[in-house]
Amino acid sequence: MKKSLLTSLVLLLSLFMIEAYAQTISGTVTDENGESLPGVTILVKGTTDGAATDVNGNFSINASDGDVLVFSGIGMQTQEITVGSQTSISVEMVTGTTELNKVVVVGYGEADRRELTGSVSSISGKSLENFNVSNFEQVLQGRAAGVQVSQTAGTLGSPITVRVRGVSSINASSQPLYVIDGIPITSGAQGTNLGSAANTGGGQNALQNINPNDIESIEILKDASATAVYGARAANGVILITTKKGKAGKPRVNINYYAGFTDHTELPDYLNGEQFTQLWNSGLQNAAAGGFTSQAAADLFSLPTDSIISTDWIDEVTRRGFIQELSASVSGGNDRTTYYIGGTYQDTEGYIIGNELQKYSIRANITQEISDKVKVELLLNPSYSVLARVSESNQVQAPLTLGGLQYPNIPAFTDDGDFAFDAGPNPFGLAFNSNPIADVREAEFTSRITQVIGNLNLQYEPIKGLLIRTELGADIFQQEEFNKDGARTTNGQPTGDGSQRNVQILNWNINNIISYTRTFNSDHNFKVTFANQVQNSTERDFSVNAGRFPSDQFRTVTTGAQITGGTGTETEFSFVGLLGRLNYNYKGKYIAEFIIRGDASSRFGENNRWGVFPAGSVGWVISEEDFLSGADFIDLLKLRGSIGVQGNAGIGNFASLSLFQAGPTTLGNANYNDFGGVFLRQIGDPDLKWETTTQVDAAIDYGFLNNRIRGTIGYFYKETDDLLLAQPVSSTNGVATVLRNVGSMSNQGIEFDIAADIFDGDFKWTTSFNIATIRNEVLSLQDNDGDGQDDDIIIGENIARVGEPLGSFFLVPYAGVDPTNGDALFTNLDGENTPAYSTADRRIEGDPFPDFYGGFTNTFSFKGIDLTVFFQYSVGQDMYVSDGEFNRTGLTSIFNNLTTELDAWTPENPNTDVPQLRSILGPTNGSQVSSRYLQDASFLRLKQLSIGYTFPESLLKNVRLRVFAQGQNLWTLTDEDFTGYDPENNFANNDALRQGNVFFGTPQQVTVTFGANLSF
Repeated sequence: MKKSLLTSLVLLLSLFMIEAYAQTISGTVTDENGESLPGVTILVKGTTDGAATDVNGNFSINASDGDVLVFSGIGMQTQEITVGSQTSISVEMVTGTTELNKVVVVGYGEADRRELTGSVSSISGKSLENFNVSNFEQVLQGRAAGVQVSQTAGTLGSPITVRVRGVSSINASSQPLYVIDGIPITSGAQGTNLGSAANTGGGQNALQNINPNDIESIEILKDASATAVYGARAANGVILITTKKGKAGKPRVNINYYAGFTDHTELPDYLNGEQFTQLWNSGLQNAAAGGFTSQAAADLFSLPTDSIISTDWIDEVTRRGFIQELSASVSGGNDRTTYYIGGTYQDTEGYIIGNELQKYSIRANITQEISDKVKVELLLNPSYSVLARVSESNQVQAPLTLGGLQYPNIPAFTDDGDFAFDAGPNPFGLAFNSNPIADVREAEFTSRITQVIGNLNLQYEPIKGLLIRTELGADIFQQEEFNKDGARTTNGQPTGDGSQRNVQILNWNINNIISYTRTFNSDHNFKVTFANQVQNSTERDFSVNAGRFPSDQFRTVTTGAQITGGTGTETEFSFVGLLGRLNYNYKGKYIAEFIIRGDASSRFGENNRWGVFPAGSVGWVISEEDFLSGADFIDLLKLRGSIGVQGNAGIGNFASLSLFQAGPTTLGNANYNDFGGVFLRQIGDPDLKWETTTQVDAAIDYGFLNNRIRGTIGYFYKETDDLLLAQPVSSTNGVATVLRNVGSMSNQGIEFDIAADIFDGDFKWTTSFNIATIRNEVLSLQDNDGDGQDDDIIIGENIARVGEPLGSFFLVPYAGVDPTNGDALFTNLDGENTPAYSTADRRIEGDPFPDFYGGFTNTFSFKGIDLTVFFQYSVGQDMYVSDGEFNRTGLTSIFNNLTTELDAWTPENPNTDVPQLRSILGPTNGSQVSSRYLQDASFLRLKQLSIGYTFPESLLKNVRLRVFAQGQNLWTLTDEDFTGYDPENNFANNDALRQGNVFFGTPQQVTVTFGANLSF
């Protein structure tokens, strides 16, 4: 009895002591944005006692005074908290020590960046959150080494050109493949020049409806290993876009709004009325004095010097525009169901009158775990946009083109307030039938894009490590265009032309993926993936043209007095692909990946429909080796390399087939217009096959000082063979060329990027810098004339020549001005400077590829204040400013000129590069096609400047509020002699051979916005 009593007393005393020293600690774990974090592990340090947070981030654990609780979670920094007398703890975890360990999307799966052997650049959703852009592609500019991005025009909705490690083709597309949540989507320029209406443009960006607010991350796959899973279409790189999904926890609401104004970057200076009059009359007198025309003719065509009219046409067709955007989202869920639902409205007035864009977008991403083994995802994104288009770069009727060409000595309006077409002093007594303001304000060009992108994904995990996934996706794209000139009356007859067009594109995609992951003996990690993909795209296009509209009030083609034409087309292509991939990892030190993919495309000849694209890569994580175990400052040192083959099918759908076309034929007599005929349109080649690009890549990834310094340095070489080129054939059958596999081309370069957390306390400073070089070379072309040498391909001022970069500028060298008489001088093939101009003296004077390019970002924060400064740069590329032949011509035509002509040669100003002015009555003096108009288009641009303040959540009761101001394209530094509209507009859409050749390139848009981000 006594023994039992003593035992009971000891037990009671022990329980009392445990109660005295152990207590229940409860709390909540959240991330940096205040969102609950489920699945976080909490351990009492030095013991096996632990707990985990539930779906709402809540936890409960027993611990004693002085114990240390260790909080750890996937992708988060581990935290340690010492227990005191408190019974409740709230923990905010931050993203894991860095980008070095984060998981990235690599196509048909994910990979830990530390174990990645391919070349992949990542841009996180956070980069998008603080960068207000109308198109997500703008975020790529200067952010990833080896990725060159240029908006081909500053007009709203204009296409954006993306080049991943250079240009890989001449005739086929050089644009990357875009994949959103597993769906290859419609990209490139959509829309055409319609009818005879003047107010047309070069195309509309098919990606403009993709909402940057919905993007979780962007991965750019660059080398053969990373892109090989998309083998058939990966020669130009792959851009993977992953959209946001919900996380388990309480609903999280985000509301963002900003508003501001738009304007253009700096434009060249044009002559005003007085300056134009002075130079015009001087040119006439010079022509007479030189004996090129009579004094009577010079006097006849002189402009009056009293009551000079001075119209700034550029100012008349531009304005300060307006921009605003409202977006909202809610996300959350429980342990079985998660959701993300968001919507955005954007309204933008461009700086060119008549250019406006409204966009509406909704996204719903829902994930449902039916059981522990089955998961279903539904991702749906409908969008709609309305774009009032104006003509863009390289368009004769573009507002800025007309504004730059129209000479200033005529008024914009008559005394009655009407548009002036024949008013004011006119040196030739002609009635002007073009008024830039009328062309902008009277014409209408409206484009509406309705797009629905949807995925339905089913994932089944029958046993641990085995995943079976089916993805069904569709991209439904519809564009409606209405285009009409301003209608005026001539001799009682209504004028004006217009057209209506409708194009529908349906892309559907099926992916079936099986992957199995297994670890043997804790050291050998294997993952095997098999996949097949089927993609089909159908496009239907119909348009009708009309003329003689009674007035501008009529807005359909049926109101025109005449139906003048119509077209209708339907086209289709298909891809089928099979993929096998093996990943191996030994102890996290030795990594290998092997991929083989086969693709068949309906675009190629029946003899070569299939292409096989293998790739392999290896990696050695040197920092995991024992001989570096004492080098604590090294967090990652990884050597990796890859080699593989990629394909390109970016050509027309029926290029391998001989095609006939039916239509009206005159048979040499207009009376037979109503008779139908059939004629040969295209000669096919049943042996037509894939362009193939072989790429070799080697790089070192590094991270030092607890990953405060991190980055990559690498080298790549890629060679494209079997280029798809149009080869000349005998024209006796009515067809001049046939598409064949001819020639080869290479790109090589070095890529380097570095990021550093310079300060990481209350004051934080993070900097990142990337730079890439590119060297393009044409290796072989076709010998068409049988002389044993490959023939050049010359289009305008550009040339493709073996041993030179593609699109090099083939020009007569401009040698300046003869100081004795003001003659323009050119250098002939003998090296002599002469006033005699001959195209036989042409030689390669430059190329459109930069020597190096990249970006530089600095982000600062201090107690709620944040500042981001981002510069983009490109150095060494040349641009041929072809508008110089018109408005830098010494006034040899009735076009306005730049103020650079004020420095023209005179006896008092002999040392100049601007030839003597001799007017339209004198001989051409320096306006010929030559290197005079070839300019260094290097630039440094302040791409983004933003400053914000985040209010303390304690002040607003767990509501996060950030207010900000932001500017884009605020400042640009160029060569002092650069007189183009914008150095960034260095691409002619998808014409690789004509890149760098710009005609009145519409400058980029300056945007200044103010706004707020609210989340709770």
